[in-house]
Amino acid sequence: MNHSHIGRARLLSSRGGSCHACPAGYTPPDPGGPRMGGFQITAFRLPRRFQQTHLKSSGSLSPLSPLRLDSCPRSGGSSIEGTENTEKVGLRNGAEVHRSKPQATCTMAARMLDRILEFSLSMSSLRTALQWFTLFFLGAAGCVTSPDRQARRHEFQRPEMGLPFRIVLYAADAAVATNAAEAAFSRISELNSCLSDYDDQSELSRLSKLSGSTNPVPISDDLWRVLQRSTEISRSSHGAFDITVGPLVQLWKRARRQRELPPDDRLAEARARVDWTAIELDRPLPPGHSATRFRHTARLTIPGMRLDPGGIAKGYALGEAAAVLESHGISRYLVSGGGDMVAGDPPPDKRGWLVKVGVFDTTNAPKPLYISLKKFTLCTSGDQFQRVEINGVRYSHIVDPRTGRALTDHSLVTMVGPDPMTTDALSKVVSVLGAGEGMASIKAYPGVEYLVYRQPAQRVEVTASKGLNRWLVPAPPNSTTE
Repeated sequence: MNHSHIGRARLLSSRGGSCHACPAGYTPPDPGGPRMGGFQITAFRLPRRFQQTHLKSSGSLSPLSPLRLDSCPRSGGSSIEGTENTEKVGLRNGAEVHRSKPQATCTMAARMLDRILEFSLSMSSLRTALQWFTLFFLGAAGCVTSPDRQARRHEFQRPEMGLPFRIVLYAADAAVATNAAEAAFSRISELNSCLSDYDDQSELSRLSKLSGSTNPVPISDDLWRVLQRSTEISRSSHGAFDITVGPLVQLWKRARRQRELPPDDRLAEARARVDWTAIELDRPLPPGHSATRFRHTARLTIPGMRLDPGGIAKGYALGEAAAVLESHGISRYLVSGGGDMVAGDPPPDKRGWLVKVGVFDTTNAPKPLYISLKKFTLCTSGDQFQRVEINGVRYSHIVDPRTGRALTDHSLVTMVGPDPMTTDALSKVVSVLGAGEGMASIKAYPGVEYLVYRQPAQRVEVTASKGLNRWLVPAPPNSTTE
């Protein structure tokens, strides 16, 4: 193969290295340049008569125009585009998400392009050359291979927010996978510094300490989003979800440690400091207040209030981690933490991420079910791991903000929905209200489905929304799930 011939293309694989169509050991001298069909074009020159007659006069194409065949025609068509290599994939928690466009490689396409360029550019007519190029792209459409077939599974785990977070993703390059996962974990850690109610120096804790203040407090976008969604869900659930439940949660944590019920007077005092309507958002700062980089404000009007984001912050963190992965070009992923998870596109050659649900810890429990999750969220809520038995009664770690009492019926709620933060909070709503009353509260949120196991006495009650059926799949022959 004569690489110096005018009108020929030197093709370099998208991963670099020697040319697929060249003899072994040959490496093109220039690693840069545009790509075509997943290959890098390091030299592409038309005969001078074509440049002078058709190219320079029109100005529509240069002899070294950057071209790329970005998508497989079998999955929706091909397109020739310029050097732009990202695409908008949607919104996540209000932020615009972009990801890298897929690339393709094909040895047969390289050889076809080489032969066609050699023959067509020797013709006397540019029209004939363009016809041959059309035939090349039609032929290449049948042999372009998807990059997903080269993607490998990568798994990462790290403790954050007091529980293990796990990321499973598919990527062809290990370095890309590691960098994306590290960035996602860093985002979760950043949110923990903002939303933790255990850290006295977190932004959320500092706001709680200023409860009862007459002036609003500037807050970050992250804290504002969580507070805004919390008050929205509190309103729709008539207080069954309440991010100000902190004083009551602290009492029941002590009860579980000491195995002793909280005194009634202490419950009443704590209940007086729980009120979601006492959260004021975006009130203007007083005149003369120093400039701040924050766009939003918040004020807790009752002294002694304590915010507890345990029912919503994890969902927000999962959604933000997923957005980071997509911004790094990762589309196939599953991010999970403490029983909640966010799924992107499924693994290669799979219809979804297989998840076992409905594992109820009682002797007469029904068999577990299986959900195939794709581009959706799954959240769970229950007392399987955090509970205490006092005087023969089982008390959950979940507290009803309206009564101040911990739940006493054994339950497990599984919900699927499009938004992680909302789905996380709604799972607590259904835990408190039950399937009947809870269903009325979640009607305002399209796409949310639920599966509820309850054991108020000795009998297990199972309730599921009608729309859940579209997520359920038969039990697999083996027990391999995510």
